[in-house]
Amino acid sequence: MLGRAFLKEELGLDEERITELFKRLNSDGLSSKRAKELTEELEETKAKLEESQEQLEQVLRSLKEESDLNNKLKEQVTSLTEQVAQANKENEKIKIECMKKSILFSYKLDPALSKYIRGTTPEEIEKDINKVMTCINS
Repeated sequence: MLGRAFLKEELGLDEERITELFKRLNSDGLSSKRAKELTEELEETKAKLEESQEQLEQVLRSLKEESDLNNKLKEQVTSLTEQVAQANKENEKIKIECMKKSILFSYKLDPALSKYIRGTTPEEIEKDINKVMTCINS
């Protein structure tokens, strides 16, 4: 006959269910044939539970693998986002430098215009532009 510990630990039955099973065994005055049938039924239940547990473990492994892949993808996306941000920063610096050079070039081409507009020399304008660019870049 099956022991209480086996029923509880191996099959995961609670005390109430175990007591109910033993009452049925005693009250029915079961023959060894009926006890054997019940034992087989319990064994089948145990096998099904073990199979279900294996399936659950497989699902958990698959989920962990998927989670690991997702984490790697997140890291790659973060890295790429940082690279894009850095490239955008560099691009902005290049645009600003191009504007600066374009302005300086325009003023150097026509010193009379620069004097008329600002009343200053191209060198003074270049210094002013450099000051402005320093403020923009900081």
